[in-house]
Amino acid sequence: MENNNVDFSGWKGSCHALGKLLTEPKLKKDKEEGNLSETAKKHLIEFYDWERFKRKKTLLTEKIEKGLLGEEDAITVQSLVDKVTHIKNTLSAENDYIKGTADIINEIVTDVKCSWDIHSFTPNLIKDATKMYEYQLKGYCELYDKPIGRLSYCLINMPEPIWIKKKNRLLFEMDVATNESPEYLEALNIMEKDCFFDDIKPYLKVISMVVKRDYNFMELITPKIIKAREFLAEVQDIHNNSSTKYSYKNILLSLVEELEVKKTTVNSLLDKIKNNKN
Repeated sequence: MENNNVDFSGWKGSCHALGKLLTEPKLKKDKEEGNLSETAKKHLIEFYDWERFKRKKTLLTEKIEKGLLGEEDAITVQSLVDKVTHIKNTLSAENDYIKGTADIINEIVTDVKCSWDIHSFTPNLIKDATKMYEYQLKGYCELYDKPIGRLSYCLINMPEPIWIKKKNRLLFEMDVATNESPEYLEALNIMEKDCFFDDIKPYLKVISMVVKRDYNFMELITPKIIKAREFLAEVQDIHNNSSTKYSYKNILLSLVEELEVKKTTVNSLLDKIKNNKN
C-alpha cells in the first residue's frame, strides 16, 4: 500500500478550472492578501484526492455525457459553419504555471460546448462568456500563443446511447402495455423533437463568442498558482499528522497537561491568599 507524499511545488492549474482559482474570497482581508477562496480550496482538495490517492469525484450526468460523446459532432458542425475542416486537437500545452488542451487550434483557439437541447442553446444568444469560460480561453490563448479565443455552443443531435436510455425511461415511466401504444408514440415524437435537430440549418446551430488574449493574464494567475501549491502542501502535511495529533493517547496527555496547569494555577492562588493573610 503506497500513499507516498506528492511534491506539489510544480503543480500547474488546468485551464478549465482557472476560474475556480480566480474566484474572489468573501473577506476583504483575504482579498487584499490574495488568499484563495473557499471555491478554490474545494477544487484543490478534489485534486489532492486524485493526485495522492487516485480517487476522482465522478458526476457523470447525461448532460456531461452528451458533451463527451458529442464533441466530434460539435467540431463537425463548427467546420460546416466556418467552411473549414477542423480537426480535434490532441496536443496539450503548458508553461510553468498552467496547462490545457483546447478543442480546435488554428489561427485562433476554439472550445466547443454541446448544448443539451434548444432551450439551453438559444439563451446563449443574449449572454457573454462566463468568467469560467473567459479564463479558460485566456489560458488557452497564452499556452498556444493565439490572439483570440472562441467559445462555441453547438446544437447537436442526442448521441445514440443517451437516446436509447431516454426512450427506455419514458416507456417505463408511462407504464404502457407496449412500445407501440399510441400515447407512448405520441410522447416519443415530442421528445424526439427536443433531441434531434437535422431540420435546422448548420449556421443556426452554432452560437459563438470571442475572448481576446490578455497579455497580462499570467500576472493575474501566477500568484494564485503559487498560493495553490502552498495550500496543497499544507493540506498534505495536515493529513499526514492529523491522526497522530489527535490520537487517543495524545488527547489524554493534553487533558493531563491541562489539569496540571489548572492545578498549578490553583496552588499559586492559594499561596497568594495564604501570604495575604499572613
